[in-house]
Formats: sequence, structure tokens, C-alpha cells
Amino acid sequence: MGTPLPEAIAVTINDACRITGLGRSKMYDEINAGRLPIRKAGQRTLIRIVDLQAFIDALPEGRRYAP
Repeated sequence: MGTPLPEAIAVTINDACRITGLGRSKMYDEINAGRLPIRKAGQRTLIRIVDLQAFIDALPEGRRYAP
């Protein structure tokens, strides 16, 4: 057994979509609006987990649905 890998500190846009449940179009809309910062590593676009969490935390709370 090797050394355990640390948790990811950044994810690709595809992974960010999978994690949040948001579609790629919405993700790019938020990036282009400046509400979700990105980092570039060559051609790869990365979103830091802390930035993704802050983005989700800043969203308005939803209303409860009445049964």
C-alpha cells in the first residue's frame, strides 16, 4: 500500500458539473459572469474546490415545497 492521496484541491469543469449537478452551459455562464473563478494550467481549466464551495454557499436559499 502506498501513501494515501490527498483530497483534490481543484477539479476540471466536467468534474465541477458532476459535483454540483449544474450543466456545462450554466457553469460557463457563471465563469464568464465572474462569479466562479478559474485557473489555467496550460490548456486545462481548473476550478479550486474552495472557490466552488464559496460559489455554492453564495447561492440564495431555495423555498420549501409544500406537499
